[in-house]
Amino acid sequence: MKFAFIFAIVFATAAVSASPSPNTNAKRLAAGLPPLPPTRRTPTTNLKRAAPSVSAVPRAESL
Repeated sequence: MKFAFIFAIVFATAAVSASPSPNTNAKRLAAGLPPLPPTRRTPTTNLKRAAPSVSAVPRAESL
């Protein structure tokens, strides 16, 4: 019984201390640290490039 109680307390303490606390760039700058780089929220490896648009008006060179 004591082991389960001690295990529960140790587990609860570890779970609280392991949770990430997000530091904002303002907090980092106040602490004298450099700002973090921007986070990329979309994958940039498989993006298709846009096709060039076709103009409805013919250019003067082709007339």
